[in-house]
Amino acid sequence: ITVTTPTLDQQLTAGNATPYTVNWSYVGTGTTAVKLYYDTGAGTYTGVIDDSGTVNIDDGTAGEYGHFDWSVPNDVSLSNNVHVKVVDAAAGFENVYGLSPQFNVKGGLTLSTPTGATAWETNTSQDIGWTFTGGITNVDVAYDLNDADGDQWTAIATKAQTGTSGSSTQAWDMSLAGTNLTSVSNKVRVRIKAQNADSDLQTQVISPLFKLIAKFTITEPVNGASVYVYDAAKNPNPTP
Repeated sequence: ITVTTPTLDQQLTAGNATPYTVNWSYVGTGTTAVKLYYDTGAGTYTGVIDDSGTVNIDDGTAGEYGHFDWSVPNDVSLSNNVHVKVVDAAAGFENVYGLSPQFNVKGGLTLSTPTGATAWETNTSQDIGWTFTGGITNVDVAYDLNDADGDQWTAIATKAQTGTSGSSTQAWDMSLAGTNLTSVSNKVRVRIKAQNADSDLQTQVISPLFKLIAKFTITEPVNGASVYVYDAAKNPNPTP
């Protein structure tokens, strides 16, 4: 059995909505069904993909090939040293197997707020929201006021997370006590980036462009005051 996908250094995301396909080829006629396992670096292959023993070794396509669609679980350990093992399901034939090349499983991030339709007043506090899959424990939240000048990210905060999936929010305080942001722009972005020393496991999500707008407070006329409208060209010195 020769496992051909996942491929070397392929990036898989824990909890991804679309399954990943494990493909293999085989030679010989003695094996009819297989079991599938994964390992995240220990070499024990205790992670179960399918151990029912009912997965046919041949998927019915031309040639001697098989495949299985794997929904990577949220609670898989994030690692850059992951392998899949496809093994003969028959008792006593555990030494008939194939291993995939080494690949990566990282966490996933999806931004919910802001959207491309967002227009926040500057110098206010607004909540940035996102969901995550996989055991991402800390994320860095940052903003960029103008995407046209490249990546000019300014830190907002670091957010701690628990669990292997869920939703998070981070308040963006643009007041003097926070990031002291008074600029307006229609090319603003925010970024959520998972903290990980291993570049293979880093993941991030960047928002669509949105707006930071000015806030105006009208101080005159006050409530109850009279307002007069006149034609200055005809009457430059009106008398109320």
